[in-house]
Amino acid sequence: TTLRGDVARHEAALIDNEKDTERLDLLAEATRRFIDVVVDQERLMIARDRLALAESTARIVGERVTIGKSPDTERRRVRIAVARAKTELEHAEHELATSRLKLATQWGRIEADFSSAQARLFDLQPVGSFNTLAQELEGNPDLIRHATEKRLAEARLRLAQSRRKTDIELIGGVRYHKVSEDSALVLSASIPLGKRSRAAPAIESSQVLSERHPLLYRQKQLELHASLYEIYQELLHARIAARSLREQIIPEAELALGDYEKGYRSGRYSLLELSDAQQTLLEARLEAVMTAANYHNLRIEIERLTGQAMSTGGSQ
Repeated sequence: TTLRGDVARHEAALIDNEKDTERLDLLAEATRRFIDVVVDQERLMIARDRLALAESTARIVGERVTIGKSPDTERRRVRIAVARAKTELEHAEHELATSRLKLATQWGRIEADFSSAQARLFDLQPVGSFNTLAQELEGNPDLIRHATEKRLAEARLRLAQSRRKTDIELIGGVRYHKVSEDSALVLSASIPLGKRSRAAPAIESSQVLSERHPLLYRQKQLELHASLYEIYQELLHARIAARSLREQIIPEAELALGDYEKGYRSGRYSLLELSDAQQTLLEARLEAVMTAANYHNLRIEIERLTGQAMSTGGSQ
């Protein structure tokens, strides 16, 4: 009975582990969708700025064409740029609406009844050392499941071995003979036949499983260690890249754009050079958003690997 109880307890632990894994997966997915909303909000802002830049450039070009300093073909080019910017803005609005609805459905709602998602997207806090994170891999749900399966296999092996033992039932008593008026001690034994042979296949199967699970556990442990290292390196790179974009590349692109706008007004630079400067700034801003989002998504994966709870770092 005790051995059967051990098996039942380990089976229940496996079920609990599956539930914990599902909860962790749901939390990770909700966090990713939250980040998607924040990213799409930033992309919408950039799309609006792109349209504002295009319209501003169109006004400048119109003034230069009117006074004869620029050909009319430049006015047509900026009109195309304005039309494209409007299309991109509309697309960004649709993308945000979709990501908002996906987040709402993750929360069990059919409509996105929140105004906006607030988060410190560019607050890229450093994580601990790799060695520290590697030690926390023991909390990985998959490793816990493998360990529980190992204990379950061992418990089933012990149970199968116990069934191999021959249970001999002894019955004793005193028998009285009326004729001879004698009494005698009588013993009888009950020996189950074939029980040992029936238990052999179960023992062999349980033995194989109990020997197999430690190997699977070690293999999974090594795979997780390699995955953690790869993600950790990508995380470090994303943090450095995002900081470079925010602190160096974007400020320089803003200054350059200001110079090109002045230079275009005075005739020192062409419309193509001005457009290139605008594109450089907008692409750098978008890259900074996507790099920061990648950092947070990588951090989610690290927290998922180590079995830690995650927080969105924001509110609605």
